[in-house]
Amino acid sequence: MARGNHGMNACSFHPILNVVMEEAWAVVDLMRRLGAPPDLTAYNYLLMAYCFSGDLDLTAAVLKRIEEKGMSADTRTYDALVLDAARRGRWRGLWCC
Repeated sequence: MARGNHGMNACSFHPILNVVMEEAWAVVDLMRRLGAPPDLTAYNYLLMAYCFSGDLDLTAAVLKRIEEKGMSADTRTYDALVLDAARRGRWRGLWCC
């Protein structure tokens, strides 16, 4: 798609990010180099994976990157965080209001 200029965009890379989590940041770098900067969905895939693996430092790093890129969280961003809290049995902090 990149070589033939066939409508490549961030969505073109979503399935790759979903499958190859271990190499996901390399894919994110490739996306940038090819002119398809990651969108919120791309970062949400990383966020979900880190939430699932229980790596809070990397989860926080993804949230910080989303903020640095000027993106706003969406329902999938919050779903990942809520599911992680539920998995850990930390319901108390979810009901703030």
